[in-house]
Amino acid sequence: SETLDYAHAKNAKGINRYNQAEYADALEQFADAYQAYARVDHQLGVIAVLQNQGLVYFAQRQDRLAMALFEEALSRSERLGLPKGKADAFQKLGMVALDRGQFDEAIRRFDEARGIYTSIKDEDNIAVVINTMGMTLLGKGNPAEYDKAESLFKDAAKLNRNRKNWKGVSANLANLSEVCLRRKSYADALQYSL
Repeated sequence: SETLDYAHAKNAKGINRYNQAEYADALEQFADAYQAYARVDHQLGVIAVLQNQGLVYFAQRQDRLAMALFEEALSRSERLGLPKGKADAFQKLGMVALDRGQFDEAIRRFDEARGIYTSIKDEDNIAVVINTMGMTLLGKGNPAEYDKAESLFKDAAKLNRNRKNWKGVSANLANLSEVCLRRKSYADALQYSL
């Protein structure tokens, strides 16, 4: 329908503005998209816009607004039985927790996302979320968790290699190198950086 095309276009324009750090315009575009999706009761679109709005507020360091939007997206996804929407919301809530230094809460949210992504076989997002879990463990600064972080980075690199996501593999290798540096295993770090 014309309204749905309009909503998709506004959402896409909002994403473009967000990527250009034009946050006020992004929020305007997302508000228009939200209203259009709501008019035709397109709940997937509404959920996507809620998450996109949350990302804008997160980028502006307005964590409470971001969390409220991510939690609303999670609630709607749960109510409608949309696993991908739930996983995306859990991942974004994990990002907010990580940004706040709430490492255990971040790991819990990321692990919930990973479980759902695994059940729906979304390998791209599995790789992203397990890499982020590894980064979270490194962020805690507890050497006892470096083995777990290393394992997560290796799993993410394998998934990324299989999908020929070389940018993802590069990030995974850089993180594996970081694990070695933190262990002061400088020679081992070289294997991931050459």
